[in-house]
Amino acid sequence: MHRLLDGTEQFDTIHWGYRPVLAVERDLPERTTAPLENILVKPYYKGLMDTGRAILSVDAWYELEDTGRDAKRWRFQHQSGELALVAVVARWEVYGHQPPGAGFAIVMYGGRPAILAPEDARQWLDLSLSANRVACLVRDKILPGSQFVRTEN
Repeated sequence: MHRLLDGTEQFDTIHWGYRPVLAVERDLPERTTAPLENILVKPYYKGLMDTGRAILSVDAWYELEDTGRDAKRWRFQHQSGELALVAVVARWEVYGHQPPGAGFAIVMYGGRPAILAPEDARQWLDLSLSANRVACLVRDKILPGSQFVRTEN
């Protein structure tokens, strides 16, 4: 979900993975995650915090733990069973043909997805708030790990 300039909220299907023109020209890989610290300063993510904030709703996410011979797959889900609202940055066209590199990357903070409470997710979507303001929002309001249940999958 994202917010249009007129304030209307809209759902869209967007490719998971972001690769700006800069990355295509330099043969850099597509990114599926975006550390919050990098979004504000790296040219790879330039402008996304100003115009490309969106929310991805998920029932769970998975992480691999390399344990040597075999990797363990862990599933993380909110303890209430409700959907998790994940902050993402994206580049896409609301209507029409998608430009090369269009897609989204999951915002990461503290080594995990930036999951927000519903009221904080709405603030994340508010494009009138500065990039620095919403970065502070993520740092201060990311849901704590204690609210999620980890199970081996």
